[in-house]
Amino acid sequence: MWPYSANHQSHHDGSLTSPGDDALAGAHGQPAGIVGLEHRLGAGGGAHGAQLRTVGVLGAQQFGERPLRSARSLPAGASGAGTGDPTDLTAAQVVAIVATADGASSGLDADTVDGSHASAFAASSHTHGTSELAASAVTNAKLADMTQSTIKGRAASAGTGAPTDLSAAEVVAIITAADGTGTGLDADLLDGNHAAAFAAAAHTHSTSGLDDAAVTNAKMANMAQATVKGRAASAGSGAPTDLSASQLATIVNSVGIFHAIPGTWTSLTLGAGVSASSLYGTPKYRINGDVIEFKGGVTSASSGTVTVCDLPTPAYPISGESHTFCHVNTTQVVAMMQAYNDGTNRRILIYDFVSSGDYSLSAIRYSITA
Repeated sequence: MWPYSANHQSHHDGSLTSPGDDALAGAHGQPAGIVGLEHRLGAGGGAHGAQLRTVGVLGAQQFGERPLRSARSLPAGASGAGTGDPTDLTAAQVVAIVATADGASSGLDADTVDGSHASAFAASSHTHGTSELAASAVTNAKLADMTQSTIKGRAASAGTGAPTDLSAAEVVAIITAADGTGTGLDADLLDGNHAAAFAAAAHTHSTSGLDDAAVTNAKMANMAQATVKGRAASAGSGAPTDLSASQLATIVNSVGIFHAIPGTWTSLTLGAGVSASSLYGTPKYRINGDVIEFKGGVTSASSGTVTVCDLPTPAYPISGESHTFCHVNTTQVVAMMQAYNDGTNRRILIYDFVSSGDYSLSAIRYSITA
């Protein structure tokens, strides 16, 4: 035991004496001081009833044969030194003793940690505002895991709030709010099919795409009354057209079948030097049943035999036939007219033609059937 650890007397002037009346340098005029005194006062109080226990002594003065403890030392037993007399501990030895009982639940409340007060630290449970995050600092790896086939967003009609992981159906609901014509949205599939599975809006069909007997009358384009579908004579091959009665008669009469419906009057293509007569009108022909009829007249500056025209198909006589007609002109001159088909030429001729005379063709009439 340290000899000044107990029963030191405290005098009214503040000095201390040991049990052998050795004076301790104390409160009056001496540099040595006492740290941590425990006073035990008698019932009557005052200096004579006081006892104290010295916990630590500051200073470096000698007291008799006994040294005073240096500053920052405590009379105690060092950690790991075993049982024995107190020794003067360094700060490091004191820390070693305290460390055996610090930590969680020890109740030890430090003023600072590594020189910093508690205000320099955040609480273990705290949040951060977005202002504390650097731009582009949050990588994909820092985001919470997502369920496969989901997209981060905010569902339609969910109102403003935190992003959620959207399902495919929720994403479609967002897209459909802005899809359609004019959006430029180019889908890869339509009901699971690529564009190649469909025909363009403007397209045509070959007859191979139509079933036999599939096109009914109702599916055909409307027709004008009193017409039939066909292809007019001399029109060449092509799409069917709606033929008039006269066009039909021309077709039917071309094979020598008599019909009561006369054909249309058609102008003749006149030969060289021949022109239409102002007296009789433009020369024309028509098929009336199996008969070819003519009207109008011609004139020419020539005389003698004049070729009026080459006869068109089918308005010429049967091959090898020749039909002769007489005509008396306005000057009482008789002229002979002939319509023939020699197998090479099919023409109308006028013999004994008087120059600048007018000749009517209405007398010419012949059958085109045998």
